[in-house]
Amino acid sequence: RALRIEERKTEQAHFVLGYPALNRHDPDRHMLSLLSVILGGTMSSRLFSEVREKRGLCYYVHSDTEFFHDVGLFGASAGVDPKRVEEAVQVTVDEFRALADGRKPVTAEELQRAKDNISGKFVLDLEDSESVAQYVGMRQLLQGTIESPEALLKKYQAVELSQIQALAERLLKDQVPRFAVVGPFNDSSMFERAIGL
Repeated sequence: RALRIEERKTEQAHFVLGYPALNRHDPDRHMLSLLSVILGGTMSSRLFSEVREKRGLCYYVHSDTEFFHDVGLFGASAGVDPKRVEEAVQVTVDEFRALADGRKPVTAEELQRAKDNISGKFVLDLEDSESVAQYVGMRQLLQGTIESPEALLKKYQAVELSQIQALAERLLKDQVPRFAVVGPFNDSSMFERAIGL
């Protein structure tokens, strides 16, 4: 199902939208991680700026990525005022579409900030021996191979604008997201309009 509504009497409406994306073995997964940071991974990201700062539509908003063995997900989550949920969903979906169709392509500055963000977090996460052991163990367990931190960081740094824009187009263009919302709603029509069903 592309749309699911869980009706509850809540002060906030919480929604999640997602597009089918890359599995954990895909060689482009590091590019998707960068794209996720650009779209909604930091306080200077597109979703945070557009949905929260400029319009005041949400309490929180962020992008989401999941890499499983055979499938993956790229999307966003937000907590919003139920009275303004349709606008919040429309603006969020439009940020994905604008990225995919070239209306708002990734800029060199955005890409560099995302590289710096991921690299900085990654280095900090590996500061103690327990974290290093977890990194090595999870890589071996889930992927059957151990990629050194240095090799992974080089992959992030090597990503070019044309590559990341092509990935956004491949994953998002002409795609309708899967969508779920929890809140005081019993009518799906406004959500169908917002996500383009």
